[in-house]
Amino acid sequence: MTFEISDWVQANTSNGELIHGYIESMDGEQGIAKLMVIKSDNEEIVGKMITVREHGLKRLPAASFDDVGHILNLIDLALSTHDEAWFMELTEKLKPAGLAARENHLIPRIHQSFTNRLGLYDLK
Repeated sequence: MTFEISDWVQANTSNGELIHGYIESMDGEQGIAKLMVIKSDNEEIVGKMITVREHGLKRLPAASFDDVGHILNLIDLALSTHDEAWFMELTEKLKPAGLAARENHLIPRIHQSFTNRLGLYDLK
């Protein structure tokens, strides 16, 4: 199985830690992939780059963009990894779905604030 840069994969490190992440670079001659760790049972390596053997990689299924909640989770992930290009791509995908989500009450509406007769603020 051949892998490409940006593929989402699962692997085990040489220490036996389970990791999920995406491929940043590949060295086909050496059979080594450099991964950005997004999730791991070792919290200390999350957000860091590690190298693993290509033969130990398992491709993860591609994400679908038909669920607004899924897109919002991916936007959070893009923000946490400081991936501006991916963030912009995801927000573009959210725009058409965003109107439907608002109608389905998946995204909270912005409330306006009003002052009542006692001078206290109330949300409407």
